Amino acid sequence: DTLRLAWSPLVSASVYAARVFDSGYGHTNPDPWSNSWLVKADWRGDDSAVGIALAKQEQQSLFIGLHAQRTVSDAWLLYSEAGSYTLPNLLLSPADVSQPFVVEAESSRRTDELLGAAYTFENGQTLTTEYMHYEHGYNAAEGSAYFTRAINAANAFPAGNSIPDLSSALTYAPPLLGQDYLYLVWQTNLMESTGYTRVMFTHNLTDSSNELDGYSEYSVNPHLSLFGLATLTSGGAQSELSRLQEQMLTLGVKVALP
Repeated sequence: DTLRLAWSPLVSASVYAARVFDSGYGHTNPDPWSNSWLVKADWRGDDSAVGIALAKQEQQSLFIGLHAQRTVSDAWLLYSEAGSYTLPNLLLSPADVSQPFVVEAESSRRTDELLGAAYTFENGQTLTTEYMHYEHGYNAAEGSAYFTRAINAANAFPAGNSIPDLSSALTYAPPLLGQDYLYLVWQTNLMESTGYTRVMFTHNLTDSSNELDGYSEYSVNPHLSLFGLATLTSGGAQSELSRLQEQMLTLGVKVALP
């Protein structure tokens, strides 16, 4: 149930447009994607690329997205992204704990920004760092009040307003609770035949919580691989990155069937 049009007048430029009439068979009612549209334009040069995207859902305001990247040298890549949009049913958390949660039918327009840099070593390993500002999240006081209300509601459950408070906290909270994040990634060469390793570190600059993740995969033979994922967080139960788990370890086997 989608009509799409792609046009490339030049090798370096392209335009893409799409119209979504509905989600097809078995969609929900009302259908969130009914009568939606998207327009995207990109330009690519030898060392640079830029693009813009406009998207509109019938019941929501216009989304505006921008991206750009620049290859500074064989080793350095710089990139950035920005998005201006609203969110439906956004949970507001007043800094004053005596005030209740408030759910906005549609949030005010806010803008998110991301800045990134990647360095590739001569052995093929890469080091990437990103900073993101997320305006739909909570500042430090609002985030602290969010967890305080949720804990108070859980302790009072099922009396009073505990059920609607817990329901709001779990259902309508923004995708990210904080506003500023730092992300670091080190990765071995993906072309190595024996496997690869990736180490990721996330620091929430709003509540000072941290998450360290490590993933490694080892190829025993062309049909069998072993992998492991480990996660370690810090910041306490009333922080975003530690609210669900403090430690996790996953071990597995991949088998390529003939």
